[in-house]
Amino acid sequence: MIVSFSSQVVEHPGPTARRLALLVSGLLVVLSVFAPAAAAGGRCGVVEMTSRGTIVATGTDLQVAINAAVSGDTLTIKGTCSGTFSISGTGLNLVGMGAATLDGSGLGPVLSVGLGTTVSVTNLKITNGRGVNGGGIHNEGTLTILASTVTDNIAQSGGGIWNAWGYGTLTVLASTVTGNIASQLGGGIYNGSGGTLTITGSTVTDNTATIDGGGISNDGTLTISGSTVRGNSSHQGGGVNNQGTAAIATSTLSGNAATLGGGFFNLVGTATITGSTVDGNIATDEGGGIDNNSGTMTVTNSTVTGNAADHGGGIGNAAGILTLAGVTIGAPGRRNTAATNGGGIYNAYGAELNFASSMTTIDFNTANTSGSGSHGGGIYVDSSLGGSVTCGGPPSLVAYGTRNSPDNSYDTALGPNTVCL
Repeated sequence: MIVSFSSQVVEHPGPTARRLALLVSGLLVVLSVFAPAAAAGGRCGVVEMTSRGTIVATGTDLQVAINAAVSGDTLTIKGTCSGTFSISGTGLNLVGMGAATLDGSGLGPVLSVGLGTTVSVTNLKITNGRGVNGGGIHNEGTLTILASTVTDNIAQSGGGIWNAWGYGTLTVLASTVTGNIASQLGGGIYNGSGGTLTITGSTVTDNTATIDGGGISNDGTLTISGSTVRGNSSHQGGGVNNQGTAAIATSTLSGNAATLGGGFFNLVGTATITGSTVDGNIATDEGGGIDNNSGTMTVTNSTVTGNAADHGGGIGNAAGILTLAGVTIGAPGRRNTAATNGGGIYNAYGAELNFASSMTTIDFNTANTSGSGSHGGGIYVDSSLGGSVTCGGPPSLVAYGTRNSPDNSYDTALGPNTVCL
């Protein structure tokens, strides 16, 4: 028997005291706007139930069909189902036919998946949901989303999708998460501490969060492959904010915007970016493409081009450990630019910058676009603030071109053109 969610417990992610304080302070304000409603099954064009390959029932109310189903059943949905829907304790497959839509009508999270429940969603549009944790989807179980769209939902955390800390497992395949809003964390998707999020062949685009993770906010384990994170915005981590463990491969982070880490912000987390493109992102402070803040990060065989920031146009590294191997930083027509220091890379505040394994090329980067007398077109190292560099080799694993401006590198102790010669 399905047990409908008559109310939703408001939990608070706990990776940092900062987040807990922010969530508590904002809770009373958002409850009146985002409080989830009881599951309210909506009428659809057709709901068809298939049990072990046999059509056993048809009807027009999705929640009634969910309640009548047994684990392993498939519910085929046609038309638009309006309302909020919950699945708990019964493993089901929801399959849309044509332009099938689950429309939350602003009543609460469109779809809620309970603890220990395995659900798959295929070819569905999930839209117009409202919630505290998850506007479009609130997942506490094991959820696979395939060839679907999650769009125009609003929540405090996880505007599009919220994946529970500790036990949520979410897989997004060949799907689109777009146009969702979070008043705090994870405009497109929020993945809680201990949660597992895998994104493959998908697009996360044009989502917004006020605090962090315009596209994705990760406090758990995140894997992205063959995907695009584009046009998202937030205070930190316009595309992706990571405070857990993140691995990104063969993907593109482009056109995202933030104060810190336009494309990717790694805060006290562990992250790898491999075989990927970080292009055209903007940070008004540090790290237009990537900002590694007190974290450990490795970028391999990737390109970082066309990004802009106040300092660290391509990459900012503050109090973190950053390793680059076979990375191209800057390209013709795709310069990384900094208003002040470090067009390509900015390294300071006790940060360790390491070049390893294979040659990294640094060319077509510009610092000092503000005309303030700043330095480090290619690399800026503030050794007076504890920034250090390991160049690999010998010989050095850094190849400078001739089109960095105003210089290839700058060390505050040694002067211009003194880093990794």
